[in-house]
Amino acid sequence: MFDQRGARQQQRCGRGAPGSAAARDALVVLLAGLIAGGVRVGDPLLTDSLIAAATSFTEAHLHEPDLAPAMIARALCVSVRTLHRAFATTDETLMAYVRRRRLERARDALRHAATVAQVAERWHFADTSHFRRAYKAQFGHPPRTASNSREAAR
Repeated sequence: MFDQRGARQQQRCGRGAPGSAAARDALVVLLAGLIAGGVRVGDPLLTDSLIAAATSFTEAHLHEPDLAPAMIARALCVSVRTLHRAFATTDETLMAYVRRRRLERARDALRHAATVAQVAERWHFADTSHFRRAYKAQFGHPPRTASNSREAAR
């Protein structure tokens, strides 16, 4: 009976490679803390494991339009608040990380024969003008510069 419940919990929480690694790391820290006489909820090892699992999950799901904190938290079996608290220890929020990684992927796509409109749509930006503003804010130049460099290389 226990094995069936554990399997259902694991399936419900979507524990794949990122979730399993974070759970393992968190368990090791928890057990070490219990043996040593206490566990701090904000332990950097727990936070680092959660951030690593969240970024790994994010990388694997960047192409999904509904990628959001709730989806990531659900996959890692933590609350959205816990996820945001973990990212508060880094230089960027979770969604800033998602946006930055999508923009980096978009920059690569622009270098390989895609139009600005195609790239904006592919990486789930609301519209082309939103994509252009975000791209320029991230990289300091408009996206057409990347596609122009592709033309110059031909």
